[in-house]
Amino acid sequence: MKPTSFKLIFLTVVGITLLSGGISLWLASQPTPTKPQKGMFETTQNTWLMGSGAIFGLLGGRSDSTKTNKSDSEN
Repeated sequence: MKPTSFKLIFLTVVGITLLSGGISLWLASQPTPTKPQKGMFETTQNTWLMGSGAIFGLLGGRSDSTKTNKSDSEN
């Protein structure tokens, strides 16, 4: 089965989000982080937050487009 563009984009966003979340957790568990580690933690934390928002946005947009397509086909 060939993946659609939505599936590809969705899985990419989920992968990057989980990766940045995992790195963020790992950096947060460091006993005395260095200045570069603190900067990386902030970056991965922001990426985690933006990725989470993007996942909900993609799912919400997918839901709206499905409803629109069904109502168009009924008319």
